[in-house]
Amino acid sequence: PALILAAGFVVVFGWLGLGSSTLGLILASIVTSLPFVVLIVSGRLRDLNPNYAEAAHSLGAGPVRTFLTITIPLIGPSIIAG
Repeated sequence: PALILAAGFVVVFGWLGLGSSTLGLILASIVTSLPFVVLIVSGRLRDLNPNYAEAAHSLGAGPVRTFLTITIPLIGPSIIAG
């Protein structure tokens, strides 16, 4: 599977003109690692207690502040691990 994926990247990036560029290498790395990050972070989000967000809302925090001060610190380790 890895060889077929690499061959596909070479063909598609050749069409896009990114065949031997650093940007092509970065895009290929992102595409191949993104599913692992999504699995790890979604597992943490599934186990996240919704009472934390409700408590923040009841204390006057808006959705953006709740996300930045509650959700991001709680899922931060899984983002770093991914």
